[in-house]
Amino acid sequence: GHVAEGVAAAAAVRALARHHDVDMPICDAVYRVLYDGLPPKQAVEALLRREPRHERQ
Repeated sequence: GHVAEGVAAAAAVRALARHHDVDMPICDAVYRVLYDGLPPKQAVEALLRREPRHERQ
């Protein structure tokens, strides 16, 4: 089988974000869908429930 490009990168991006204490909710959601079995619809709903804030907060 084939693996979509970027699947392995999702884990690396998440690890880097956590290491540097950077909030990356979209990347985290992608990781959770790919590795934790979170249904994509639930991932999107969780992202939409987040309070809007400035990018640098």
